[in-house]
Amino acid sequence: MTPPVWRVTSACRSPRRQAGARRLVMSHPSILLRQLALHARAAVLSFAAVLAVAIGVPMLAHADPTALTVSTTTLTAAEVNAAYSQTLAATGGTAPYTWTLVTGTLPVGVSLNATTGALTGTPTATGMSAITVRATDSSSNTATAALSLVVNSAVSVSMTTLPASQVGVAYTQTLAATNGVAPYSWSVTTGAIPAGLSLNATTGVISGTPTTVGAGAFTVRVTDSYSKTADQALSIVVGQAVQATTTSLADGMVGVAYSQTLVGSGGVTPYTWSITTGTLPAGLTLTAGTGVIAGTPTTAGTSSFAVQVTDANGQLAAGALSINVTNVAALVITSASLPTSTVGSAYAQTLAASGGVAPYTWSVVGGGLPAGLTLGTTGVLSGTPTTAGTSTFTVSVADSAAHTASVSLSLLVNTTTIPVGNLDADVLAACARGSLTASITRLCEVYKAGQLPPWAAVVFGRIIVKYTDEQPITFNDKVTLACQQSGISSSIASLCAVYVAGDLPAWAKTNIGGVILGVTGNAQVSFKDDDKQKGKSHFVVDCDNVPQAKFKADVKPTVIVIPAPKVTVNVTTTATHDDSRNVSFSNKDDHRDDQKVSDKSKDNKSNSSWGTKVTTTVTTMFKKH
Repeated sequence: MTPPVWRVTSACRSPRRQAGARRLVMSHPSILLRQLALHARAAVLSFAAVLAVAIGVPMLAHADPTALTVSTTTLTAAEVNAAYSQTLAATGGTAPYTWTLVTGTLPVGVSLNATTGALTGTPTATGMSAITVRATDSSSNTATAALSLVVNSAVSVSMTTLPASQVGVAYTQTLAATNGVAPYSWSVTTGAIPAGLSLNATTGVISGTPTTVGAGAFTVRVTDSYSKTADQALSIVVGQAVQATTTSLADGMVGVAYSQTLVGSGGVTPYTWSITTGTLPAGLTLTAGTGVIAGTPTTAGTSSFAVQVTDANGQLAAGALSINVTNVAALVITSASLPTSTVGSAYAQTLAASGGVAPYTWSVVGGGLPAGLTLGTTGVLSGTPTTAGTSTFTVSVADSAAHTASVSLSLLVNTTTIPVGNLDADVLAACARGSLTASITRLCEVYKAGQLPPWAAVVFGRIIVKYTDEQPITFNDKVTLACQQSGISSSIASLCAVYVAGDLPAWAKTNIGGVILGVTGNAQVSFKDDDKQKGKSHFVVDCDNVPQAKFKADVKPTVIVIPAPKVTVNVTTTATHDDSRNVSFSNKDDHRDDQKVSDKSKDNKSNSSWGTKVTTTVTTMFKKH
């Protein structure tokens, strides 16, 4: 095969161009040499290709080692408000290079230096910029590369809390940061990490074995590759080692639902519970995750066992416990009677029971409570009675095991006591006066003893207040007091209504008042002769309910006698005693309830302004002395 003839030909065909080329070559010999080298290289490559074809050997393709390329393939991340600088690089071609931004835009605050290829500036906003850059060498060869520049937010510590630790238990926790530009470095700026722990400045790992119970408060600082920093206050609580703090358990009862929760402390929750030795009472089980021992015991007796608690770090603690299971005692209502109440006065009494299984639930199952009272499920009988009388009813109590018991009870509601207003203060003030008679002094002693029933306290008090000057009590006052007493009969109540109406003539009012005073013995108000004061009648108040110890030695506990004026009766009155004796009171005679008085006149026309004969018959309830 005839080898090809290689020639160097000029690209300048026209004489004019050839003359210009000659002048250029003569003035710049290096250009001629460079061109000769390029043409020689091309000729060699062409010859090699032809030779390979001629001998049948394939020629391997290969890159031009001097081709221009952009060698920068990635850009370091930037951080907002942090100075940024990275220089683009190229290989091949003929230096020097020039750089241009072909597509996209750089982050605000960053620019490209065309001569050096340096990307510099301070980004002012976060985000990512996708760009294409071009490198051009001195021979006008070009190369491009697609790049992206990410601008991160300022660095920050991403952890705000740290797990608790435990004395004697190895601890490790790695601090973490976000944004900024890694790598990070760590330090403690204020406070101190708990004793036994330390911070690795490069990795941010806090590790070690705590030695002291308490809370370590400190501030950590992270610094990124742009020397930007962020601080975060943290703390690590170092607790005691796990403990089983339950030291005893409540007794159980056969057939009664049982539930008790084991309690642990220290360590790191959650806890896991188990029985390591012994057994629970038959019918009971332990829930490992909650520590609840629950069920219904089936057999009486005492069971001893050991419990173990395991915390989240695998630390262990144990405790010895026992449960005593007994048979259920019979349910019994222990309230056998109830205190009396009074119409219009608040009342409260709590019923009681024993045995069974508390709590108890109460109810009324028979009869009826006094009007105005209710029984709560807790056993409190309360309210304000509105009607006098005795109510009998049956109450029932049920325990939590469905056992029941019942009992019949009665409650007496007395009539309303006489309103006293500020009587007590007035009485005490009267008793404090300097000169009191012997009888008023005795009344003061009894009153201040505080043992009188309500009706007696009112009577005594009014007498003391009004008669500390030993003025005789008026007949009208005595009748008014008698009518105000509780428990008077309906017939006497009718007479009281007539008396207080105020339209009676004097003689009739005196007669009716005398009858009222004579038959309200059940209210402990009557007349009685006094052996030491013959011929005089006296106002008597019964003190049977006052203990002897409340009186001076020379004071009778049964009656206190207060001087009172005689009562003159102007009409005939027939009274029947409880012993069936008849007593008649005549004109101008003293009223005495313990002896007969001869009847001197059946007709009272001469003394009556009405001019008629009046006869009144009542049943007395005299208190005999």
